[in-house]
Amino acid sequence: MIKRKIFEDYIEGNIDKAFRFAYSYSGNKSDAEDVVSESVVKALSKISSLRDTEKINCWFMSIIANTAKQNLRRQKKFVFESEDSAEKIAAKEESSFFEFEDLIKNLDVKYRELLIMKYFEGFTFKEISEISSLSENTVKTRLYRAIELLKPKLEGELK
Repeated sequence: MIKRKIFEDYIEGNIDKAFRFAYSYSGNKSDAEDVVSESVVKALSKISSLRDTEKINCWFMSIIANTAKQNLRRQKKFVFESEDSAEKIAAKEESSFFEFEDLIKNLDVKYRELLIMKYFEGFTFKEISEISSLSENTVKTRLYRAIELLKPKLEGELK
């Protein structure tokens, strides 16, 4: 019962963060909302598996990541907003997330998800490792590679 209350308090304070994280996978609002809802239900049903309540953030974000990946496999494709839709969204709500998303939208998902976790959500390498079920060295290598892939885009924008 204590873990459930801790989780409920966590969700109240972090629902926007959970939505952004789910959105980074799905690329649209409706799917992200579905992923978060489904993830909350899964988390509540598996709350007893949470060993350390101090790691609730990593635990829940890994549930979101896995749920989002399952949904993507069901859809058999990775859906990202078209450029026109992204421009409409950005016009409605100027947000660094959408600018970041636009910059990374053409990267392979294995790089995109790590960039979002590290530079937008602020997770440590260790936390990313736990969420993604990758070794810390693999996380670091993929992040380095992602940055190398982004350099030409960033240099192009600066000119």
